[in-house]
Amino acid sequence: MQSRAAAMVCTDSSRAKKVKEAEQAVQALVKEQARLQAEKDRQDRQAAKDKADCDRRYHQARQLLMDRKPASAARAAAALEAACVELLDGQVASLTVEIQAQAMRADYLVQVADEAIEAGNLTLAAQKVEQLAGEDREHAQLASLRARVARLSSPPPAPVVVTPPPAPTPAPVPARSIPMPAPAPAPRPAPVQQPAPVSAPAAQQDNAQSDMANAFLRDAESSMQRHLYDEAKTYVKSAERMDPRNPDVARMKQRITQHELDYMRKAIVIQ
Repeated sequence: MQSRAAAMVCTDSSRAKKVKEAEQAVQALVKEQARLQAEKDRQDRQAAKDKADCDRRYHQARQLLMDRKPASAARAAAALEAACVELLDGQVASLTVEIQAQAMRADYLVQVADEAIEAGNLTLAAQKVEQLAGEDREHAQLASLRARVARLSSPPPAPVVVTPPPAPTPAPVPARSIPMPAPAPAPRPAPVQQPAPVSAPAAQQDNAQSDMANAFLRDAESSMQRHLYDEAKTYVKSAERMDPRNPDVARMKQRITQHELDYMRKAIVIQ
């Protein structure tokens, strides 16, 4: 009887010990879950903070581009870390394409303005310089081009007229017979000068704009084949600004739209 009682006491003690160990394990598990949740919350807060900082810096770069400062915008976009590029999900790449397109348009306007100044076409030169200010107000050539246009438009200085001193009155000469001069030979007709050929900077401008538009369309084709549709649409917009009458612009818009729809349909079917 005593041995049975002792066995029961031992069993109860062992059971109590196991219960206590189980309770301790549960408490440890609860603490670990709380620690993991706290760590997850901390990481989420940090990720939200990082995303907000990336958004702020991205919008600063975009605002610089809208303020017609592509060089400053490019520096701001390049300063974004790889983590920001990943968080913003393609927005930085699209902004970079817009910056490059605006810089290319500015360089093209510099070239046309310089050629117009060399040809003496003041109207075209002034027009392109103002367009350059609308594309890139920080461009290194803007100030010098404005100065050259101002010099070209200013009238030449009036010549200085020097009044000679009055001539002395000649002494009277006694009258004498003056022989009649021989008749002068008939004057020869002056040679007719042909007008110099007129340069055609406007035609050169149209050709350059068409070439630039075709280059943008080729870039759009390449981006479309890589499924970068926003980037392709940005190139098409640049081509349209360069040459609005180019029929390939409308065709490329339709191709990009159709290509994107086909790509989305395939993705849905696969899913």
